[in-house]
Amino acid sequence: MPRACKSFPLESVMCFESQTSSIRNARSGRSYGLDVCVEMAQIESIIESRPGGKELLRSEGRLLRLLGCGRRYKIVSDDGKSIHIVKYTTNELDEIKRVIEYAELDVKKLSIQKVSDAIMRSFANDDMDLIPPKDNRYLSEASLHHLTGKIGLSIDNEEFDSNVTDLVEHIEQISWVVSQCHALTEDDEDSVDSNREYGDIEVDCLRLIRRFLEVDDNPPIQQITDSQVVPCLARYLNLDDDFRVEAASCLKNILAKGTNEHRKMV
Repeated sequence: MPRACKSFPLESVMCFESQTSSIRNARSGRSYGLDVCVEMAQIESIIESRPGGKELLRSEGRLLRLLGCGRRYKIVSDDGKSIHIVKYTTNELDEIKRVIEYAELDVKKLSIQKVSDAIMRSFANDDMDLIPPKDNRYLSEASLHHLTGKIGLSIDNEEFDSNVTDLVEHIEQISWVVSQCHALTEDDEDSVDSNREYGDIEVDCLRLIRRFLEVDDNPPIQQITDSQVVPCLARYLNLDDDFRVEAASCLKNILAKGTNEHRKMV
């Protein structure tokens, strides 16, 4: 494969992916990339040695391509409604930061529109796919804070800082993710294999449930209790900090804002 890196057009080599990255794309619903089975550092070294390669590696376009590759999850309800959730893995966020530093890009000078459009492409399966409407998509709060707070990117907040009331219609799918992930056990291998892919967004869905319950005007408590997620919330109290804090807040809101019947469920 190093031979391909030396002979293919530079623009194509820039899209080569290191070992196992194409598998991650497939899990997120995207087409396979060309998995060249070598380390990214080796790919970059070959690109840099070719005419024009150094300039291409330091281009703004390289960063924008990475921003368009966040992992996408599509969750469909029984009645066909779908929500698309995008979350960047720790490795992806580290790579974005590394590329910015390598290319010596001033993030404050990057176009807000270009950066936002690049992130938005993560919600599509490919360049021909349509971006889902705002009430059908959600950028992980953790990813949003990392991109803007730790990396320093400026984005169009109106596009990505979701109004939680716009997502209420997806309580069924969001609660399903929490219930399925929490139900995984080592004794149920088929369940583990089929639902492991949602493990990365488990805490994000739990966080959304907490935000639903924090709504001041008519929080959707009945919809959440109907989803059978409350027993999972109680068991989350024995897990790691993020899960415990989110679950405790959910239960507290149900106790404070719910009816007597809701409180009995807690």
